Amino acid sequence: LPTPKPILPLQTGVKAQEEEQSSGLTIFFSLLVIGICIILVHLLIKFKLHFLPESVAVVSLGILMGGFIKIIEFQELANWKEEEMFRPNMFFLLLLPPIIFESGYSLHKGNFFQNIGSISLFAVIGTAISAFIVGGGIYFLG
Repeated sequence: LPTPKPILPLQTGVKAQEEEQSSGLTIFFSLLVIGICIILVHLLIKFKLHFLPESVAVVSLGILMGGFIKIIEFQELANWKEEEMFRPNMFFLLLLPPIIFESGYSLHKGNFFQNIGSISLFAVIGTAISAFIVGGGIYFLG
């Protein structure tokens, strides 16, 4: 029987070795950042630094790591732009559904139905205002 061709072209030699090393470094630094985030949140809780929200600390760490990656890229030590790119479809398909599900699951039904009139009013009127502003902007500026 003839052997089937591989779906992806096989790389051998120096290029394959560099790609494997780059992937390994990407996984290592991703896990390192997650570990640092966990330690950072633990330290915020342990030392009772309530003036700094955990999300602000984690986002600040992300900004610092992004700057670090830019410096490494500028020095041409590694090229992580392709591997570390955050694509919008990944957000909409993987991250957003659990966030919406958790929000709906933990919603207090009594407060929701007590305010259903104002929620519906804001939803309908807000959507109409947004549609008119966007439509008018496209019509007059486009």
